[in-house]
Amino acid sequence: MYSKLESSVEGMQKHGAMINACLYTLFYSIT
Repeated sequence: MYSKLESSVEGMQKHGAMINACLYTLFYSIT
């Protein structure tokens, strides 16, 4: 269970970086 949580957290961090980049580019293009 602990290793599963660790891997899910790792995935969240990777996805978070991608989402942040997308949001940043969208926000930058809007403004």
